[in-house]
Amino acid sequence: MLTELSHLPPQTLVFYTTIFRDGAGETLVPREIAQCVSAAANAPTYGFFEQYVGQGIIGGKVNSFSAHGVEAGKLASEVLAGTATSMPQVDEMPTEKLVFDWRQLQRWGISESKLPAGSEIRFLESSAWEQYQPQILAIAAAILVQATLIGWLIHERQYRRRAERSARETFSELTQMNGMATAGELSAAIAHEIRQLITGMVTMANAALRWLSKGEPDIGRARDAMNKVVAAGHQASDVITNVRGLFGKDTQDEKTPTDLNTLIQSVLGLVSIDLRKHSIESVVSLSEQLPPVVGNEVQLQQVILNLVMNAIESMSSAEPRVLSIILPLTMGYASQSRIPAAELA
Repeated sequence: MLTELSHLPPQTLVFYTTIFRDGAGETLVPREIAQCVSAAANAPTYGFFEQYVGQGIIGGKVNSFSAHGVEAGKLASEVLAGTATSMPQVDEMPTEKLVFDWRQLQRWGISESKLPAGSEIRFLESSAWEQYQPQILAIAAAILVQATLIGWLIHERQYRRRAERSARETFSELTQMNGMATAGELSAAIAHEIRQLITGMVTMANAALRWLSKGEPDIGRARDAMNKVVAAGHQASDVITNVRGLFGKDTQDEKTPTDLNTLIQSVLGLVSIDLRKHSIESVVSLSEQLPPVVGNEVQLQQVILNLVMNAIESMSSAEPRVLSIILPLTMGYASQSRIPAAELA
């Protein structure tokens, strides 16, 4: 029979009633045979007893022994309580149920929407969502929070990088603007100094011309005057070169060995007019043994110039007015590029 069930034609179903004994007289257990029949058949298996639901049949409108037991228990309770009628009677008891095995529905591709209304579906396997909904929601919330946090951190990192880049650009512009502002403050003094040099050059040149135009030209004095003209021209050129180097932008990143003594002297030469204008005496104590330091000469000049200008401004109401720049004779270095501290008052 099992072999026959495995080769049923299409559009066939199996209806299992019950089997207690086979043809050879061997006693069988009906629910075990129901399982064998359902497993061997290539078509859906139905039955009309509730006890076979879960043993291989799809289910349907089945006769429920449990419903029989419930009704019989009610009658027995009435008899024991003395409320039952004395005369025998026959009652029609609703002992049929619409019961289906969810696993068999899935096996044969039967949709739950096709079942009659009020059907009871047993062995229904809950989905992961139904079984672990709180856990899934908690995990999803944690992932969402982490993703939000990561996104916020990435945004903050990008914002910080943009801010740092903007700060660097702003600092560079401020450095240049600071230099330009300082140039504006010194422009009058530098112009006055160059004007004095040019005036001296013109005076010496005129004097040389007069000594040469005499009946007996004084070659020696004329030569001395022209030498002074050349020296004044070199001095004016040095002033212009120092100013261009001080406020130029192309050399902001260059680092070269720099002599601090020469650097300080060049800055003092630029502010000499301001020192005289404010009646400030400069006291400079430099160290001849000071080795060169590796740094940006223009930036170092700007630093020293700013310090000196600040000192000049701070002494507007002081008496006496003395600007002291002191470099110690002995200094320690942490590295080749470290600048020793200078005392500036």
